[in-house]
Amino acid sequence: MKLFTYIIFFIQLGSFGFSEEKYPDIWDKLINHNEWEQVKKTEKYKLSKFEFDGFPIPAFKIEMILKSHPQSILDVAWNVSEYPEALPSAYITRSGIFQNQDSTQIAWQINDIPFLVPRLYQYQHIRKQNSVDWYNTVFEQRLDGNVITASTNVGSWRISKIGEKNILTYIVLTDPGGLVPAWIVKQAQAKYLPQMLMEAEDAALN
Repeated sequence: MKLFTYIIFFIQLGSFGFSEEKYPDIWDKLINHNEWEQVKKTEKYKLSKFEFDGFPIPAFKIEMILKSHPQSILDVAWNVSEYPEALPSAYITRSGIFQNQDSTQIAWQINDIPFLVPRLYQYQHIRKQNSVDWYNTVFEQRLDGNVITASTNVGSWRISKIGEKNILTYIVLTDPGGLVPAWIVKQAQAKYLPQMLMEAEDAALN
């Protein structure tokens, strides 16, 4: 009887989207990649990029020295419902949690960049001891208005320590989809991603 109960439990769990974590291959390539091209370096952060075959938009990596407590900035990353207030540079107008269980949640957000059709991002969100990871997923969702579902969205917030400094490493590969020239997306990400992370640190400090 116990065995039958466990089987039913895991079937139900899988039906709600919380099956065993299986990151997509591109996520593994992104996180383990080590041949980044430096784009910009300041006293606060270093911005790098790399273009993976088959993806029109480059991946970006930002390594930023933290003033805030490392776990606090992961709290900001995990708290998807507060993205519109905490990360204004990301143009997120709505966001939330579709389902959650312990350290795994299914999240969504709408990015409404001026002059573009709003983009819907749906993703598995996984929190570990020193990281918050995410990758694309799709689920039934009713939203008002016209939106385009983003075609690619994988990445991670990771914390580490170098000497006495706490470091946040933010890695992302995303493509908003639709008829947007790739060069516009590249420039926008290079400009706004560092700004977004500094906003995340301000939220963590507060």
